[in-house]
Amino acid sequence: MQTTLLGLAIAVILALLSALVGPLFVDWNDYRAEFEREASRLVGLPVRVSGAIDLRLLPTPSLQLNGVRIGKPGDDALQARTLGIEIALGALARGELRASQVALGGPQLTLVMAKDGRIELPAGAFGFDGTTLAADHLNVEDARLILVHAASGGRHVLDKLWFRGDVRSLAGSFRGEGAFVVGAELFGYRVSAARQGGGDIKARFSLDRVERALSVEGDGVVAWEADAPKFEGAVTFSRAAGTVLAGGRAVAHEPWRLTSRLTARSVAVQFEQIEFQYGADERALKLGGRADLALQDRIRLDGALSAPQLDLDRLVATQGSARRTPYQAVVMMAESFGEVLRPPFPVRLTVGIDSMTLSGSPLQAFHGDLSTDGAAWRLDRMAFRAPGLTEVALTGRAGAAATALRFDGTADVNSANPRQLLAWLEGRDFSGEAGFAKTLHLNGSVTLSGTAVAVERLKAEIDRKALTGRLAYVWPAGERKARLEAALTAAELDLDALLEFGKVAYGGGRMERPGEIALALEIGRARFGGIEAQNAQVRLTYDQSGLAVQRLSLADLGGASLEASGRIDMTSQVPRGNIALDFDGRDLSGLSALVARFAPAGAQPIRRVLDRLGSARLKAHLDVGEVAATGGPHSRLALEGRSAGLRFSLTGGLTGSGTDLWGNRVSLDVQADADDGAQFFALAGLALPGGHSAGAGRVSVTIDGPLDGEMRLRGNAVSSLLEVKTDGRVRLFTENGLAGTFDVSVDKAAFGALLGIPAGDGTMSAKMSVSG
Repeated sequence: MQTTLLGLAIAVILALLSALVGPLFVDWNDYRAEFEREASRLVGLPVRVSGAIDLRLLPTPSLQLNGVRIGKPGDDALQARTLGIEIALGALARGELRASQVALGGPQLTLVMAKDGRIELPAGAFGFDGTTLAADHLNVEDARLILVHAASGGRHVLDKLWFRGDVRSLAGSFRGEGAFVVGAELFGYRVSAARQGGGDIKARFSLDRVERALSVEGDGVVAWEADAPKFEGAVTFSRAAGTVLAGGRAVAHEPWRLTSRLTARSVAVQFEQIEFQYGADERALKLGGRADLALQDRIRLDGALSAPQLDLDRLVATQGSARRTPYQAVVMMAESFGEVLRPPFPVRLTVGIDSMTLSGSPLQAFHGDLSTDGAAWRLDRMAFRAPGLTEVALTGRAGAAATALRFDGTADVNSANPRQLLAWLEGRDFSGEAGFAKTLHLNGSVTLSGTAVAVERLKAEIDRKALTGRLAYVWPAGERKARLEAALTAAELDLDALLEFGKVAYGGGRMERPGEIALALEIGRARFGGIEAQNAQVRLTYDQSGLAVQRLSLADLGGASLEASGRIDMTSQVPRGNIALDFDGRDLSGLSALVARFAPAGAQPIRRVLDRLGSARLKAHLDVGEVAATGGPHSRLALEGRSAGLRFSLTGGLTGSGTDLWGNRVSLDVQADADDGAQFFALAGLALPGGHSAGAGRVSVTIDGPLDGEMRLRGNAVSSLLEVKTDGRVRLFTENGLAGTFDVSVDKAAFGALLGIPAGDGTMSAKMSVSG
């Protein structure tokens, strides 16, 4: 008996020793075929193990496989670098296959969404019952998941994916968390699922786009419909008010949140009862609506959003107190929305807002049909009512330019009060604007950016007078001056209305008067300063290169005609060139009216001279070069003209800096001859005493000195009746006009004869002051 018991004890000890030590001396790679055959039977697909195999029974049964591939030869198989399994002893004793620990290293899987919307595994369907397999703890490290959308050809790669959690059943009960990288961005996720009666799965999930503070949360039920999954529940998309980047830098964002009821199938996703809030609660924009996301042929989102009222000004008010232009406010909104305005797939969206406050004024009946290909937004149709009883309709593309928002498309504007419209566009209060009496209709191809606004193929009506061509205005930047370009054609045009329109535009301070101009105008009949002009043609440019007048022609300006051409080159250190002018004033009343309306006070005496001349013809020639002695800039003006029996000429020079006009030195020499000296008395507003004849006469005047200072004036007037000499100082441009003090000397005998009194011989002198 003792021998039997001793032998049994020795057998048990040897069995235990064999179980503990035996596996260390067994090369399990020799059993590779058996492992692959049994794994293939469990999975239902060929399983190949290319690396080392390690099996341990104690202290816990465990298996380590290296280089695992699942799938038929030639398939893009599911593969893993390592697979480690620890089997739960208690479950195994009950006949259950349960893993206490599963560790998967470096797995790679490709999922394909077929054109019919079904999800295809690369190697086909697995052949096991997932309810029989479970893992208390599952760890996945360094995984790669490739998602392919067959219809669109889209391909998304999730790298460095990891997961830690519990898998009670591969058929639907599990929970865990992890992260992955797409491109260079990190995404975190959490997921849990519980199998319910009838085979449905209750699921909760969240996805965080870490660096951009974006997150998605969902809660619902996954069911099977025609062998395809369907999710029904609620989903929330949101962006937090800020985030801290990996380097520790804090970044602030404008928060937003979108909630919706969701029905998701493999071919489409429906969003119902959408509530979208943008901004903090106390100043948020809120819209509601619905949307459909198509997944089958190509990914595309179609949606509709609406709101009874929105206040965009409240949203941008925290970034400063000054009122912004509508363009600036829209740019700030676009920058604030960020990723919301750059979806990764095509979107078509309809937006309807009854009233929307922008730049201090409500826009009424806003309606927009928008679409995007992911790069830029297209305004298929946008219409609204703006200040000044204005109807606006836009069609085109809007997107980010190099420095700001850019719009390229067509615009149609009808305004009954353009003055109020311009004040609103410039961010000014227009409540006190008296109104601009001329209606405006504008249609054309518009390009709007942070640097310029241009209208091509312009068709406009100002007070029902048609105008066509193009307009462009470039905002100043750094040393670059504001630039205006215009190429316009009109059969009839009210230039007074157009100038008033421009005065309003430049008077608000937002737009600077242009320092560079390029004009090409053809106008059949125009009204300017209350005077009618016929057949006006203008071709001129003024910029850093100089002034170029290809043609300046007026066939009739209130009874006068004008022709001018020439060029002044300013590319060199000293300007060079010439301008020629030919003026035929058959009737000077129109020119006199323009001087009265537009010329400064100091030029008003010219108007009186024009009225007394009645008519005149003159030729003028302006030469710009340099003074040989100093090498400095110099301009010379030569003018010749005649009016009835009066002949006159003017030669003048301007010497000094080309950048400081008023500081230049001016010299003028005016000569005039008359067949009847009485004409000079008439031009001065004097009448000869009865019975006297002045005979032929001559007047000469010279002026020399700084244009903005006191100038020396000398004059001499001679006729058979009287001789007068003057010498003094004069300022041409003062607040009240011409001002000066002169010494005047008159021949006594001639003066006495003129007055009919004896005056003796010699000369008579006096001091005279002139003002105004």
